[in-house]
Amino acid sequence: MSCKQIARVTDWKEFASRLQQKTYEFPKEVKVNWFPGHMTRGLKQMQHTLVKTDCVIEVHDARIPLSGRNITFRNNITGNRPHILVLNKQDLAFGSSKPKNKQNNSLESDQLKKLKLKEEIMKKDPQLSDVIFCSCSDLKSDIKTVLPKAINLITGSDRYHRSARPDSNIMIIGVPNVGKSTLINHIRKGSLKVHNNALRVGNKPGVTRTLENKVKVSSEPLVYLLDTPGIMMPNIKVLIKIYIHTFFAIV
Repeated sequence: MSCKQIARVTDWKEFASRLQQKTYEFPKEVKVNWFPGHMTRGLKQMQHTLVKTDCVIEVHDARIPLSGRNITFRNNITGNRPHILVLNKQDLAFGSSKPKNKQNNSLESDQLKKLKLKEEIMKKDPQLSDVIFCSCSDLKSDIKTVLPKAINLITGSDRYHRSARPDSNIMIIGVPNVGKSTLINHIRKGSLKVHNNALRVGNKPGVTRTLENKVKVSSEPLVYLLDTPGIMMPNIKVLIKIYIHTFFAIV
């Protein structure tokens, strides 16, 4: 090692030691914002489209069923419409759902876990109409029950000014990268027996950045799904306030 390299290493070690001695306090009045412009536009478009929406399907990651959801959806989007929570990627949370003799005990255990989770989620969020676990990577999973459940809820609900409309519109919402577009593609494939995707998907957040066109997923009855961009909580301050209010409401 040359003298210059040794000097550089020494300087870096001295810098690192000084850095470790410092402490930083997060300013109390500063908000951490992770709400990009396309989320603001997307949220406004979603609210504008609510007058034509009959049901809301919220997609979330089954690996974090009790956290990570955008709680502001309750007041900004869902309202008194039927609201289904679809917990996607159950294969990553509970393992494969394919029945095998050696897996019978584990499958029964997973079913009990799902039932307990569903009860806990419904207790904390009584506005939910139902909670469905599924995996968009497996068309044979409970993904096939999502559309019939939504149709039954719409049929049994008061559609107000849309009661005479022959079509039903279902808005798909959720935080980024939980599989909203993938869910729409698979529901469409299973219902209409087609093989091509109607929407672009990707393994990174932000693929869907605006409110997409309606995707037809059923002819009888006539049902359309509406894809939306992933919407995060606006900032840390709002997040903390909402969690505090939710905690006291539950207690």
